[in-house]
Amino acid sequence: MSPPIPHYVLARRQANNLLPISRFPDEILFHIFDLNADYEDRRRFWKDFPAWTKLFHVCHRWYTIGLRSPLFWDTVTNGCGLEATLPEELMKYMPRIKTLDITTVDGVWEPTPAMGQPTMLEVLTMNDCGVFNFLEDFDITLHWPFTVATPKLRKLTINVERPLCGVVRIPTLRSLTLDLGSAGEESGYKTRDVLESLRQMPQLEQVDINYVLLDPTPEDTEELGRVNPVHLPNVKTFACGDRVPLLTLLLDSVVIPATCSLSVICEATSPSSIDAIIHSLRTKLAVGGAPQARRHVRSLTVSSRGREGREGNDRALQIIGCPHLHACFCADTVDRHGPGCSHTTKCNDACVCIMVAYCPRDDRPWTVLNGLSQVLPLLPLEDVQSLCVDGLDAYNNFKADFDMIPFIDVAVLPAPPDLDTAGACHVTLPSPGFELEAPLRDLMPHLASVCVVEKWSS
Repeated sequence: MSPPIPHYVLARRQANNLLPISRFPDEILFHIFDLNADYEDRRRFWKDFPAWTKLFHVCHRWYTIGLRSPLFWDTVTNGCGLEATLPEELMKYMPRIKTLDITTVDGVWEPTPAMGQPTMLEVLTMNDCGVFNFLEDFDITLHWPFTVATPKLRKLTINVERPLCGVVRIPTLRSLTLDLGSAGEESGYKTRDVLESLRQMPQLEQVDINYVLLDPTPEDTEELGRVNPVHLPNVKTFACGDRVPLLTLLLDSVVIPATCSLSVICEATSPSSIDAIIHSLRTKLAVGGAPQARRHVRSLTVSSRGREGREGNDRALQIIGCPHLHACFCADTVDRHGPGCSHTTKCNDACVCIMVAYCPRDDRPWTVLNGLSQVLPLLPLEDVQSLCVDGLDAYNNFKADFDMIPFIDVAVLPAPPDLDTAGACHVTLPSPGFELEAPLRDLMPHLASVCVVEKWSS
C-alpha cells in the first residue's frame, strides 16, 4: 500500500492547476464562463472539430477547478458594465466572490435578479467611466450591492462621475474612499449623508474623502451645527480635500484620535478662508497629552509647489511631518530615505500632511505663503531633528516668520548644469554660521540639521 500523499504536495498540485485561470484577464474569464454555461450542447456541436474540442475541454477543466478552489475566488476580480457584458454564469457565484470591481458606462448598472448575495465580498470598487450627468443622482439606498447584506465587506471605493445621495450602512467597513471626479465641481454628496454614513461605520481605519461634498444651504449649515460629531475611534489614516467652507465643515464634524495620520488639502480663496481652516485644524492637531497618545514627527518638510487643486491656482504650501530621520523632499539625501519613502515624493508614513492651495477669485498672484506661521505652532515638533525647506519662496517666508539666518545666501547658489537637478544648502547644527532665533528654537528644540533646496527655471 502506497503511503498517503503529503498535504503540501496536494496543495502545490492545486495551486499549479489553478495558476493559469487565476492569471487570466477578465475578458478571457468571461468567455470561459460563457462557453461552459451550456457545456453539453457545445460539446456535441464541436465533436467534428478536434482543435476546438481540445480547447473547449481545457477551458472546461479550468472552469471546474476554479469553481472548486477557494483560491480562485480570492484572486479573481470581476468587472462589469456595458463595455463588458455581465456574465450571468459568473455572477451566479457571487456568494463566493471576495473582490469585485464594477465599472459602469454612462452610469448604467443593472444587476440581474438571479444574482447571488455577496456574502463573502470583502473588497468592492465602483467606477463610473461614462459621461457625467449632474441631473441624475446615484442613490446608494436603491442600488445593488448596497441594498443587500455584505457582512464581510472591509474595503469600499466609490469613484463615480455623478452626484451621490443616501447613507451607506456597512458597519464592518475598515476602509472608505469617496471621489466624485468632475461631479464635485457641479454637484456632490450631501454633507449630512456623508457624516451619517461615517456614523454607520464605527470600525473604520482608513478614510479618504476627496472633493466630494455638496455646497450646503444656510439651513443645512445650521442643522449640521446641531448634530453631534461623528466619533471614529479606530481611524489610523484620515485624508480629506476640498474647498473652504466645505472642508472646515467636515473637519469640525468628526472626532479622530490624536495619533492618526492626518492629510488635508485645502483650497483657499482668501486669507480669511485660511484662518477658517487653521481654526478647524487646531482641534485635530492639538499639541499636548501623553507622549504615547500623540503623533511623533522627527522630520519636517516645508515646500512650495506649482499648480494644485481644482481651481487652477498658481501656488500651494505643503507641510509634511514624518517619523523618519530625513527630509522627504531633500534631493541630496536619497540614500538616507527610510522604507516607505520615494525620491522627491511625500512620505508614505507621514504623520501629518497639510497642503494649502491658493486659489484667488480675481486671478491675481498670491505673493505670500499664508498659513505657515499659524500651522507650525499647532504641530508636535518637539522631536524634530531634520528640517527641509524646499524652494526659495518657501525659504524666504520661513525666514521672515521664524528669523532663520543661514551662513550662506541660497539665492546666489549657481544653477547646476542640469536644470532638473536641485541645488541644496546643507547645514548641520550647531554651526557658527547658522543662527536659530527663539521662535524656531522653541518649536524645534532638538533640530540637528537644515536643508534648503533651490529650484531654478530655464
